Amino acid sequence: MQASSTDPRYDLPQSFRELSSEFARAAARANIPVTPFHDPKLPHFSQLPEQHQLLGCQYLARHLEVFAQLEGDKESPLDSPRFIWRALKELGFVPSSSIFDKIDREDVVEIYDLSFNQHFRNLNFFQYVTITLEEICSIAIPNLVEFPEGLVQTLVQCATRVRNEGLTEPVSPGIPPYVWMERQSLGLKRGETHVKWMVPVRNATGDCVVLVVNRTKNV
Repeated sequence: MQASSTDPRYDLPQSFRELSSEFARAAARANIPVTPFHDPKLPHFSQLPEQHQLLGCQYLARHLEVFAQLEGDKESPLDSPRFIWRALKELGFVPSSSIFDKIDREDVVEIYDLSFNQHFRNLNFFQYVTITLEEICSIAIPNLVEFPEGLVQTLVQCATRVRNEGLTEPVSPGIPPYVWMERQSLGLKRGETHVKWMVPVRNATGDCVVLVVNRTKNV
């Protein structure tokens, strides 16, 4: 990832193929199935603007650095709070330390902006979906997953309130468990999710996004 994206030899789709494949191999070592892509031509990723492609590659590269650190320390990426702390630090997110006392090993942890773009997900996320890394990095989650009517708006409203009220501690949003289904992935998995906590975090540019802790199961 040291080459300039203006270098004609710098092939972002090829970098993504290599990085996403290595991500899948690292996840497999923790017994988590991750599909990097279905079509090596990367039909979704290749349609992104170059800057978005570069950000996707950088995101995967930073994740791989965290995997390498954990493996070097003989720690599992499934030790969710420890992995999440290292990954968020590497990715430039600054959460309240109090959130880590509320994350259980089996929880799914995600970060969303207020347009419902997903900026982070821990490995537990992949235990319940068949969405590929290419799809996640290229397509907004509401276009990949079918949620109950009005749910996305409710989630965004809760996240907006958490962010705008200047809260620093985790908040339980009081959203009842809901059922979702993949829209276009090969597995078309269904799941039930209960949002446990939301907490605002700041990213590397100072923008405020929202970390979401949930408990999910397939149904």
